[in-house]
Amino acid sequence: MKRFWAFPTLVITILIVAMDTDLFVRCVGDPIEGHGRGRGAAAIRMALVLPCSPYLLTGSHSQFLKFIVLWLPVPFMVMNWRWAQRHKAYWDQVRAREKVRRAERAKQRKSDNLPDAERRTDL
Repeated sequence: MKRFWAFPTLVITILIVAMDTDLFVRCVGDPIEGHGRGRGAAAIRMALVLPCSPYLLTGSHSQFLKFIVLWLPVPFMVMNWRWAQRHKAYWDQVRAREKVRRAERAKQRKSDNLPDAERRTDL
């Protein structure tokens, strides 16, 4: 679980930053609140968090902290994704080698179980 902490952190931060009305007023010019939009407003706000995140740098210290927490997990997510790709490639190689070994053993067992007449090819 220690490798995958970055994704939940990013999702939770997006949810927290999406509640910052001041950010959306500075970024879009509209607080993007309900007004008949219902759940769509929340989805729009969450989608705009990352593009509007540079506006967090011009706000208070808490907004600067939100910016840091929002972007800090990204390099770790990239490193973990690369690790997962290498891990998958390694185990795919191991499975392929094992498949070849099993096929060779099955072929060997099959040839060991043949009667003597079928084994002789010089007749």
